[in-house]
Amino acid sequence: METLGSFIQKERKKRRLSLREFADLCDLSHSYVDSLEKEKDARTGKPVSPTVETVKKLAKGLQLPIQDLIEIALAEEPSNQPPPLTQPEPPQQKDDDDIFMSSLAANMESEYGKKPSPEFLTFAKNLRKNILEEVEKRKGK
Repeated sequence: METLGSFIQKERKKRRLSLREFADLCDLSHSYVDSLEKEKDARTGKPVSPTVETVKKLAKGLQLPIQDLIEIALAEEPSNQPPPLTQPEPPQQKDDDDIFMSSLAANMESEYGKKPSPEFLTFAKNLRKNILEEVEKRKGK
């Protein structure tokens, strides 16, 4: 399975770009691109998890649709782990919702130059909840 980091590195090398050249195209630092490719922060050793804004910049630099990179990133999520021995904890919906709402608000402000209304954010949050519930139902079938 190809990871986002290995995909970025492969595509960068295919285009014969140095880290610095590619980073400039993406408007990112070369050290951050290096961390993305290696999938960990060289200073801390912790995994690197790019934001939606970073993935947009990478897609622009690679001249690819952002959906392609998102699909690769989503495919990395562990799906074939052995079943847990205990009852799994309920998903951290609140934390995920907070992250989603913050990302959505930041992206809308970046794209449209204004913050989304509270009503729109509530609508988006409920829509996301409904979609996640539908996905869980379909997995159960």
